[in-house]
Amino acid sequence: MKQGYNIYKSDKIYKTRIKAIPIEHHYEEDGENSYIKYSCPICESLRIKHQIQPWEDNCKICGINLDWSGINERGIKTRPRILS
Repeated sequence: MKQGYNIYKSDKIYKTRIKAIPIEHHYEEDGENSYIKYSCPICESLRIKHQIQPWEDNCKICGINLDWSGINERGIKTRPRILS
């Protein structure tokens, strides 16, 4: 999976967004169902280990915007629906 950052430019500099691509951690063996956890690349570089969910827009620790576009294209579950 691609790791890094995506920059979404705008006509105004204050509207430009930087989104970090979450890091995948695989815990499955060959032939098993996929078991993947995600972490924030900023926090991991600072050695702050915590897990983020695939539907979170921002990291709860550092606040960076997260870019799930490449991950969600592969069919990962998005934000759960709340029935009212």
